[in-house]
Amino acid sequence: MLYTPHLTPTHDATLIPYYKAAIENIATHPGGRSTYTSLVRYLLTMSKLQGGETVAKELSKQLLETYRNRPAMRDEFKGLPWISS
Repeated sequence: MLYTPHLTPTHDATLIPYYKAAIENIATHPGGRSTYTSLVRYLLTMSKLQGGETVAKELSKQLLETYRNRPAMRDEFKGLPWISS
């Protein structure tokens, strides 16, 4: 996320797969609420990239379905504007 503002003007489409892979990797290793807060930050950043909003929405819903037994994840994901309570 550190370099994203410098790369987004010309590389939005290139960054989306990297964000997606990183988010999926982080989600496979539950580390508690702080991990889920980080996932929300990454998803929000990815959603601001050109073409990233659709991918972020699909990925967040996929993660909630895959990891149904993580109530803290579901709670943190409520901070995403496209997730209903």
